[in-house]
Amino acid sequence: MAETKLVILTYERIRKKYHYTDDEVLEYLETLRVVAKQVLEKLPKIRVIERDPKDDPVLACALKVKADYIVSKDNHLKDLKEYRGIRIVSSQEFLELLR
Repeated sequence: MAETKLVILTYERIRKKYHYTDDEVLEYLETLRVVAKQVLEKLPKIRVIERDPKDDPVLACALKVKADYIVSKDNHLKDLKEYRGIRIVSSQEFLELLR
């Protein structure tokens, strides 16, 4: 949350590209916090990515919410390509899927 707040409030290139107020950012972050808290409760315990176990919660969250996709630049996740029916794609691949 702290990193998201930092990026969307202080990165000038982001502020120029997307037009939003500080109040909108704070409202968004509060909504994100509430949703994240619900998702993070009682996550499935999984051990998938041996080289970087910090990535396992991403997979667990996706499983819990029955996601169709994980969009990530993380190589450990992208190397899987798919996990239990959840496709793992880059942001560019996802944009192309949306087109």
